[in-house]
Amino acid sequence: MRAAIAEGRRRGATTMLVTSNANHTGCRPDIVIAPLVGPEVVTGSTRLKAGTAAKLALNALTTGAMIRVGKVYDHWMVDLRPTNRKLRLRAGRIISDLGGVSAKRADALLRASGGKVKAAVVMAKLGVDAGTARRLLAAAGDKLRPILEG
Repeated sequence: MRAAIAEGRRRGATTMLVTSNANHTGCRPDIVIAPLVGPEVVTGSTRLKAGTAAKLALNALTTGAMIRVGKVYDHWMVDLRPTNRKLRLRAGRIISDLGGVSAKRADALLRASGGKVKAAVVMAKLGVDAGTARRLLAAAGDKLRPILEG
């Protein structure tokens, strides 16, 4: 742990520690997340509550990161890769919902966009072709919000 934090600092990263030990010693990260979980239901089994608390903290952090980098719009994960039937159906629902188009039109836009959900949404909302949608996304840092709300 100390070596990882030291290496992160060396590379100029903000360092963080998620721990269930509020009295951690030996390293000085920039941020410490130390949820107070209380005693375990099964004495001596420190992995139960502590592991769940760490997972919840990490889930919150990664969800926030995904939103911040533009992989999420509204409540949809718009940066998915529709590599199987289930994901193609999900992509179609996202395009239909965000683009305000029928499921059939959403599927056609997904194909026309080369399987790029964000591009298909831009195509649906703005009535542009795939090349224009890609250029608009590139100019917006690959984020939908500036295009759809700007």
